[in-house]
Amino acid sequence: MTEEHDDRTAGSGALLRLHVLAPFCICAFFGVQAFAADATVAGTAAAAKERVSLPGKTTDQQRPDEADSPPLPDARLMEELRSRGITDARKSIPGVDDVELLRTIRSAENNGAVDYLRSKTANLRGLVVEKREQERIVLRLTKNGLASYLNFLSRDAVIFFEKQGIRLQDVFTLRDLKGQPVFEKSGRLTPEGMLAYEQGKSGTKSWLMHYEAVAKPPEDEELNRQVKALVAAHYSEISEPEYLWLMKYTTCPEDVLQDQATCKMRLARSARSVKYFLAPQDPAMTCNQLLNIAIAKYRSSDNGDISENETSTGFFGSGGTEKRRLCYKGKLWTGE
Repeated sequence: MTEEHDDRTAGSGALLRLHVLAPFCICAFFGVQAFAADATVAGTAAAAKERVSLPGKTTDQQRPDEADSPPLPDARLMEELRSRGITDARKSIPGVDDVELLRTIRSAENNGAVDYLRSKTANLRGLVVEKREQERIVLRLTKNGLASYLNFLSRDAVIFFEKQGIRLQDVFTLRDLKGQPVFEKSGRLTPEGMLAYEQGKSGTKSWLMHYEAVAKPPEDEELNRQVKALVAAHYSEISEPEYLWLMKYTTCPEDVLQDQATCKMRLARSARSVKYFLAPQDPAMTCNQLLNIAIAKYRSSDNGDISENETSTGFFGSGGTEKRRLCYKGKLWTGE
């Protein structure tokens, strides 16, 4: 740990620090984090899918386009997977997890993982492999190298958060601004935690304490306010598919369904979503009552099928009359 932490008094805080950070220190001493490699594999697929940018700096050893390079032929891909320790010689076909882990390793390389490891340990054996490219030799990160990188990075993140005035026991309960954990139970940064750490270093408050609530966007607060008011007035929510079915079943346009004098439907809106509500059922036979009856019918049937026939059947072969539903030509049908 750093000199800033040497002056801490002995006691429960020191014991907790030793218990939590000992695995990182032991791994750093031996260079190759063998115990962490397998655990890292489990989390790398999610990291690759989210394409979280890992912290570090790019040097001329890393090509910024390599993480997004075109797919390699299977033979070359398997050669690279084996050289990095991602898979062994017994496999002949790359697995999905293998490819995702390779993407994560390349992303770490492009963000300076090799130089970062050099700054942390003089022993890179097992953490990198040499690869000749044209007239130069470059260092490439291995599976164990990625585990080592994540361990060192997690240690630095713990120190960073402590410097923000957060107690050690609270560091591992931190969440990002969306409520996702910053650290795994093992003490390693999650993919979301890596991003929060990087944003935090740039001066942004990118974490939440265990007692802080996730902030809701203003539009969500407004939507919740509208919904609460409608529920208090005994409106009942229907789904969007049910709302679309009602439009087809009744042949009523939206302005008619939302007419507060007749059909009385209400919509709760925000910039990102809409919720649909039926007014309490009228005792008299009104548009509102018919909508409530129609939804009850829809929910009790298998599929809510609606006849596509536009005319009713005539008697004894006579021509059928045009079928009327709740609306006709964009207006409530009054029987005329």
